[in-house]
Amino acid sequence: MTCEEGDLHGRTSYRTLADYNADMATLAKQRPNIVKQFELPHTTLEGKTVRGIEIGRDVHTAEDGRPVFAIMGLHHAREWPSGELTMEFAYDLVTNYGTSERITNLLDKVRVLVIPVTNPDGFQKSINDGLLLDLREVDDGGTVSILGTPGNTYKRKNCRMIDGHRPLAGECALASSNGDFGVGIDADLGVVHFGHDRDDDAGRRRRQVPLARQPFDPPLRHGPAVRGARGGADALEDVHRRPVVPGRPAFDVVRRARTTTA
Repeated sequence: MTCEEGDLHGRTSYRTLADYNADMATLAKQRPNIVKQFELPHTTLEGKTVRGIEIGRDVHTAEDGRPVFAIMGLHHAREWPSGELTMEFAYDLVTNYGTSERITNLLDKVRVLVIPVTNPDGFQKSINDGLLLDLREVDDGGTVSILGTPGNTYKRKNCRMIDGHRPLAGECALASSNGDFGVGIDADLGVVHFGHDRDDDAGRRRRQVPLARQPFDPPLRHGPAVRGARGGADALEDVHRRPVVPGRPAFDVVRRARTTTA
């Protein structure tokens, strides 16, 4: 699909889980010298494999001490743009390696790990239901359309239905998420700013408007969010200037995956 306004290679719609996996396989096939697929060592609650790609010069060689930059999307199932940004970043690197002096120089110095879908269980439920019915035009994505949308379009978490237990076959798909309103397994607990003080530009103490009554309470009102982050080549340039820190847990899991997957 091509168009005048779209992402780097012409898409105008959100990817599904199958699309992400296919795109990563395509990049690895197109540029095998700089792209390698890998799998994380543990499957999801529903048994899905979490897939990613590593991008860099001589990507199939053993670790050589280069810094590692990891970018992951879709921790929260309903935040679809986070996966798109991650995947398009990979396309940008792979497409421009060898032609862009800046990107080529970076990938010669840094190994990049791209995991566009960190939560495939939740994302698959959200995207499948969300592509069937979109009620945002009712109130521009406000409370009415969120609460009125059936299924798991606004699902935030993974498919842990009962703490400490794996879900039964089909259990997660049959459940319905209310977009974090009220209490329940999918409530957005403990991650909101709940009225802390801060200084304004003049140094005066001001009270923040609370999103929840107290810590770990459900938020009073919380809809889908898209959070921005500094990334792209600027972030890579920061990384390759820093020393390697061995044994960091976040990278240990990925390191094991990279060494066990062709």
